[in-house]
Amino acid sequence: MSQSPTPVIAPSGEQACAPGLAERLLVVAAEDRRLAREAATLPADATPAKALFVARADHGRWLRDIVCRSGWPTSKAVGEEASTAAVTVLLGARSQHLLALCQPLIAEAVAKESTPAIHLAYVVDLLAVLRKQRQTYGTQVEPRSLEPFPIHDATSIDARRAAVGLPPLATTLTQLRTAVERAPRPTTPPPTRTSHGALSQ
Repeated sequence: MSQSPTPVIAPSGEQACAPGLAERLLVVAAEDRRLAREAATLPADATPAKALFVARADHGRWLRDIVCRSGWPTSKAVGEEASTAAVTVLLGARSQHLLALCQPLIAEAVAKESTPAIHLAYVVDLLAVLRKQRQTYGTQVEPRSLEPFPIHDATSIDARRAAVGLPPLATTLTQLRTAVERAPRPTTPPPTRTSHGALSQ
């Protein structure tokens, strides 16, 4: 099937949004979280894990269509909860192309105070990790070691995190490790993958 030409990307802002977009973003993000819970303790070839992979790819394509038509769904345009849901979908899709497409739009929204800076921090970090570069805010953690992927200028990491509303890195890592210790153990080790965590970190 031939793809349609890439549409012009609309700028971020408080542009008119598709009817029901906020509600749909919340539904899609909730589905992502549900599938992730089901797949969390299973090997990659298990049916729930495969379903998560397929769903996240589909959700990413859907989000790309939204962004290309209307720009990034900012907090001011769709509400902070729905905009956070959009970031959840974006991170879950794990597409370098989609992240690179959305990053400048989210940066513009942050500059206009239309979206929290924490949204941009997660996008910047995941894109860097996928490109095998050093992350800026330490939001991306290697799931086996529970250590952050390499960080640029680690000595000033907590100052950068504070500037976007993130707690000190050590606090987040302690919370993450405690949560992992309390979680059910998988029957077989899952494949190595990047974990972007929750946006409330």
